Amino acid sequence: MSSKDRNGPPTRPIAVAFANAWWRPVVIGVGLLLLLLAPVVGLLPGPGGILVAGVALLVLLRYSQGAKRLFVRLKRRYPTMMWPLRKAIDQFRTKLLQRREARAARRAQAATGRHPPLG
Repeated sequence: MSSKDRNGPPTRPIAVAFANAWWRPVVIGVGLLLLLLAPVVGLLPGPGGILVAGVALLVLLRYSQGAKRLFVRLKRRYPTMMWPLRKAIDQFRTKLLQRREARAARRAQAATGRHPPLG
């Protein structure tokens, strides 16, 4: 009997739950290792340390509840420090939505066979 046959919310298979049980600490460990490695990479020429630290923070925020809580607490305590990040994320989302809308419009035009004038 699959999870769709029963009433209620669908459940994850046992194999997926078991995989997450050991996978999450491994990914968090990799994120911490990258975060510790970022200052060392930062000594090399170029922006490598910032990129490594950014990837490490993304991994930790994705898989660690403690890191998420700390990030939210810092974001609420120091909102002006998060403003550039929030602005960059909003600009990225706006551009992404514009691209999706333009792609959908092009697909609709291709489906109808009408094309806008070139001039």
